Amino acid sequence: MKSRDKMIFVINRLLGCFFEMLYHQLAAAYDLVAWLVSFGRWYRWVEKVIPLISGRDVLEIGIGTGYLQSRLMAGQFRPVGLDESQQMCRISNRRIRKIGTEACKIVRGDMKQLPFSNNTMDSVVLTFPTEVVFFEQTLNEVNRVLRTGGRVVILLGVQWVGGSIPSKFYQILYQITGQSFDCSGHSLDVLNDQFSLFDTHEMIKIHDHDAVLWILVAQKLTGQQRGNEVKFNTWKFRQQ
Repeated sequence: MKSRDKMIFVINRLLGCFFEMLYHQLAAAYDLVAWLVSFGRWYRWVEKVIPLISGRDVLEIGIGTGYLQSRLMAGQFRPVGLDESQQMCRISNRRIRKIGTEACKIVRGDMKQLPFSNNTMDSVVLTFPTEVVFFEQTLNEVNRVLRTGGRVVILLGVQWVGGSIPSKFYQILYQITGQSFDCSGHSLDVLNDQFSLFDTHEMIKIHDHDAVLWILVAQKLTGQQRGNEVKFNTWKFRQQ
């Protein structure tokens, strides 16, 4: 292994350990880290998924500290949050209690084995997800709990596009951490294969000064369409 490859390997291992701790032992520092790595825009970015949500019964997978859950409750949705981290579930519940409502349900669980009945959700939403969400088992579970015509909305990642020193710094940082998403032909081909259960009709590009957000919106196929093994191969793009 070359010295450069070895350095990249070590950095990735260290980052992996850090993110694991950030979701568990260091969960109390999550909001601060999110603010730092987004130049204070993290939760503004997360809110961009709300107008894309369909229906009232909404499952958020990977809730973090529960910010989006609180915003969904304010928008008259009936949200349910799922996270595998006991620490994140505890912090989220504290945030929800401060709002003074019992309308939100926080569940600790595995996204590959969702503890919900078939056809119970109008939308499933994820923001800055780990690679586990793209596993076949996970997407099968998402498809199972969605009602026919239901949506999955995923904030895939961010591209920093500015030429300033902070933008250049974040470009490097996001490339290292894997939070950067490049909507290239190769990326779309990969998503085609991964989301073959869904009729993906939009890839939404949102500009936020020197950053570009990419949000995927996919719709659950009807039983008849699934039987015909219809796959999407045409992407519709929209900019905001």
